[in-house]
Amino acid sequence: MDKARIKSAFSTIDSIEPEDILRVVLEDKNLPHERKAFMLDTASAKYKARARTQGVGSESREDPSELFARKFKLNENYMKTFRLLVQGLSDKDIAKELGLSVNTAHNQVKRILAKTEKNRRYELMALGYEWGFSPKPQS
Repeated sequence: MDKARIKSAFSTIDSIEPEDILRVVLEDKNLPHERKAFMLDTASAKYKARARTQGVGSESREDPSELFARKFKLNENYMKTFRLLVQGLSDKDIAKELGLSVNTAHNQVKRILAKTEKNRRYELMALGYEWGFSPKPQS
């Protein structure tokens, strides 16, 4: 799906697949912050609805963050990186937020991609949304 179609389809965003929404958010560097936040919220809601209909995560009352970390063998530092990545932050922003070098943040993202067997950042974001992670910062 091309960017122009998604940008013009805000009135019909319900018909757009969440994967396509995430792809545009990550690829379009000129996307206004408000629109980016709206698109991330929409994609998150779609993934949560999909997970509910498929019964994902309903079998356990345990914290999804802990289950996720255990399943993909991610330590606390990787989980911090993952949570920020799910919010749509770049390697540079992740590094700034966590007090790391950009290179370290980039390497952590690469390792998370490998551990989850994903190839793209938007696939990691989608995985996070499916597991119940929020696109908004935790307060």
